[in-house]
Amino acid sequence: MKYYVIRNGQPVHADLLQWVDWLQAHGAVVVQHEITSDLLVSTIFLGFDIFDREPPLLWETVRLQGGHVECVSRFSDLEVALDFHHALVREATRALVVDVRSRN
Repeated sequence: MKYYVIRNGQPVHADLLQWVDWLQAHGAVVVQHEITSDLLVSTIFLGFDIFDREPPLLWETVRLQGGHVECVSRFSDLEVALDFHHALVREATRALVVDVRSRN
């Protein structure tokens, strides 16, 4: 497994201790939206790639509902991860609007 940290906005190789230090200093969460009390969309910087592929899959976007993972995707590019994150937020928000309108 390879480890990475972010330097000057770019992922760079790191050893395990550098990775741990970086996560403690910066945290893993890139962006998080709590849509409702039981619906969360979160994108984090993993900083490791268990598959040792190039390019490495270093960011993960997850949709959790009721404490259960509904959707999880990993990305090699932060911008793509953020685009997917915002698409999940829009989808969840639209579903809420439709649900509220259907009740009225």
